[in-house]
Amino acid sequence: MNDQEIILDYFSILQILLNSMWACDESVEDCKIVEKVLRTLTPQFDHIVVAIEESSNLKMIVEELQNSLEAHEQ
Repeated sequence: MNDQEIILDYFSILQILLNSMWACDESVEDCKIVEKVLRTLTPQFDHIVVAIEESSNLKMIVEELQNSLEAHEQ
């Protein structure tokens, strides 16, 4: 993710990649996707990443993560 990109655009690209992986019968767990997304966010989301990791809420689904990040983005 770059500094000019918004969460909605980032997750749109992510969804395209995930659909391609699922089309090839690649199974990816939501918790792995959430972990990878949290690692690739820009520094402006650092406090949100820490809060999610500290609450050990990495079992959230991708849609919940997207909604949470969009709320914090505004």
